[in-house]
Amino acid sequence: MFGAQRVYADAEIKGQYEIDAIVRQLVYKGYRPLLRSMLKSASELAKLDETIRVESVAGSPRFRRTSPIVGDVFFFGGDDETVAERAYVLQPMGTRLHAWEVRDHRSAAALSDFTSAVESAARGSLDGRRLRGMEFAWRPSKERILGDAYARAMFFPNAAAGRLLKKTDLKTKAADYSAEELESAQLLTVPEVRTFLVELARFGKARSVDSGLKQESTDSLVSRGVVRKEYLVQCRQDSHTICKIADLRELDTAGSNFTCTVCGRAFKEELLQEIFALTDLGKRLVSGSRWMTIWVTELLVKAGVPREQILWNATAGEDELDIMTDAVGPRVFFELKDRDFGLGDAYPFAIRVARYGGTYGVVVTTDRVADEAKKFFKEERPDMSTAIETIEGYSNFERSIRSLVDKYSRIGVIQLVEDMSEILGFNVVSVIGAWMGAVWSIHQTTGFPAAKPLTVPTAATA
Repeated sequence: MFGAQRVYADAEIKGQYEIDAIVRQLVYKGYRPLLRSMLKSASELAKLDETIRVESVAGSPRFRRTSPIVGDVFFFGGDDETVAERAYVLQPMGTRLHAWEVRDHRSAAALSDFTSAVESAARGSLDGRRLRGMEFAWRPSKERILGDAYARAMFFPNAAAGRLLKKTDLKTKAADYSAEELESAQLLTVPEVRTFLVELARFGKARSVDSGLKQESTDSLVSRGVVRKEYLVQCRQDSHTICKIADLRELDTAGSNFTCTVCGRAFKEELLQEIFALTDLGKRLVSGSRWMTIWVTELLVKAGVPREQILWNATAGEDELDIMTDAVGPRVFFELKDRDFGLGDAYPFAIRVARYGGTYGVVVTTDRVADEAKKFFKEERPDMSTAIETIEGYSNFERSIRSLVDKYSRIGVIQLVEDMSEILGFNVVSVIGAWMGAVWSIHQTTGFPAAKPLTVPTAATA
């Protein structure tokens, strides 16, 4: 999963010369600026005496009320033969200086190192009187640089404001489950085990000989506390049930002291019938397919989605959606079904995804999605502004969820970078997109080592 961690400081940049000075200092610290490097290379190819200034290619001013102050996109890490590990954005906007870090979740976060480098660069290049009016207390930001209609109107008065997410009173619950529940939920990913537990929840109890499971499967269920064993003591003569015991050791201690009123045998000499029943844990996992919600949530976490940004049971009135997350950028809803997903399920899900501001919907089913439902999602939905995809069969869960999270998160990053491209009038989206693809390929094979902390020079040594 790719993400853009964003912060801002109340450090107003007064002119292009100030951000240029900061960028020059960042170059000394190992940050490689995309725009300025491209213009430098172009100037050298054209044999120009001076490098083309970055603000001169920032787009036609007729689309803006004021000319923008141009920041840059930086790459950091890697060397001449390996792809950069991270990308950064530094862009002034009004009285704020925005800084972003774009990275795959398997690379260690280092945005604080970048912001420290920016502050050091400012202190090493700007006049002391200017610095007194700049506050480098970096604050988290969830806003896009051009995320509101006012900003778009200011910089692009002739452009559409864009579709805004619908505001609703959607109520959600935090993804809340224990390590014990997670370990036990994994047992239910085996279809035979899941079928047995569902039947056990329906009928209450079942003989071990009727479980249809191998001994190792039932042993795992018992050891995990999903089911419990009970024993029926039955008369050898007429098979009537004499009593029920929870522990075989009870027969060793008291089984010789009690005898059957029909056959006269001691209890310990009678027939024993092993019985299974669900524990409280087992009942929780089976009820409402909680096991599936836990397991899909954990797969999202493995794919890089922070658990605290995964929400369950999104409801508004009678509408309910199983899982929701905004962590990847676009809003995504997941519909979970421990059975076939039919056309009757498709209608309400498509409506709810669109109604509550979802960009994507994902159907996850342990069985199959009906062809009619797939056709409806692809061709017949009234609102085609959302996209709905399907994952069928447990064996495809992990690979498919990881792939979708990667795709959606890249789209989220691209949407953010598009804002900067609009400001600059210079499209950097294709470069960022190609870089994310290269990073993903590397992580698929080798993975990046943990990043080393950056040593940020002070203003005195920069």
